[in-house]
Parts: sequence; structure tokens; C-alpha cells
Amino acid sequence: MAAAAWERLSHGPSPIEYRVECVPQGPSTDEDKMNEKAKAAEPERITVLAREFTPAAVEYHRRKMGARGYELEGRITKRKFFMIEGADAPKELFNGDPLYAVTFVRKEP
Repeated sequence: MAAAAWERLSHGPSPIEYRVECVPQGPSTDEDKMNEKAKAAEPERITVLAREFTPAAVEYHRRKMGARGYELEGRITKRKFFMIEGADAPKELFNGDPLYAVTFVRKEP
């Protein structure tokens, strides 16, 4: 049950009693609740894109990702990228050119 506070207000000769309920504000739909739980459970990720393999490979050391609490997630792979907005068809990004992608994930403390 939500916390309740009771107060009396003086309104003329007779006091008026009212109840104030503190209702926690949270997600409004089941989908919002699922998204909120997923966000809390997901570790932080950073993905870097590069046109060549070597710059992608040295990014971990260049940006000192290990000292910042990150580790490499998976392999460095070349892939094409698309963006979907709403119900529209996916659109190619970067003129359809494949790029190397390296993802860093923050280690759990």
C-alpha cells in the first residue's frame, strides 16, 4: 500500500479531513517495464567503426579502454549498417560501404 499522509485543514468553522497518497511514478506500460528492466540488466557498450582493420584493432589501447573498465566483446568484423525508422524500410548507412566494428563492454565490478 502506498504511504499516506493525513492532514486537517481548517475551512471555516469545521475542519476538512483529506488523505494524500504518494504513488511511485514508474513505467506506464508492460513494454516500458520490460525496457526498463532490460536497460538495468545490460552492461554499457561502446561500438567503434573503422574503414580499416588496424585502426579498429588499436582503439582499445589508444583510448585506454581497459583502464576505463572495458573489455573487447567478440571479434572485430566487417559489416554493413542499416537504419530503420518507424515502419519505413531499412536504409543503408555509409553509402552501403562495409565497415569494421569493434564493441567494448564495461566489465562488471
